[in-house]
Amino acid sequence: MRFDYQKWKGPRPGDEGFIKQLMEIYRNLLLQTGGDVDEALRWMEHFGREYGFFGENFSLEDFKKLLEESGEARRTPEGYQLTPRASAASVRIP
Repeated sequence: MRFDYQKWKGPRPGDEGFIKQLMEIYRNLLLQTGGDVDEALRWMEHFGREYGFFGENFSLEDFKKLLEESGEARRTPEGYQLTPRASAASVRIP
C-alpha cells in the first residue's frame, strides 16, 4: 500500500463536510493510538500544521471544544479521555 501525502484540499471551515472529515481523521488516529486521546490530538496538531487543515478560522483548540461539546472526549487533570459514548462510536465501522 502506498500513501501520497499532500496539502489539505478537503472542505474548509464552514463547509458541510469539514467537521465530518476531521472527525474521521481523529477517529482513525484514535484507533491507531489505542484510544489515547492526547496522543491522537498531538497527531491531529501535527497533521493540521503539516497539511493546513487548522488555521485562523478553526484551530485545534476549537476542535477540542467540539470534542467536549459532542461528548466524544472530556478534559481531566491528567489530560483528555474518551467518554463511554465515544468508546463505542469509535470502534464502529460506517
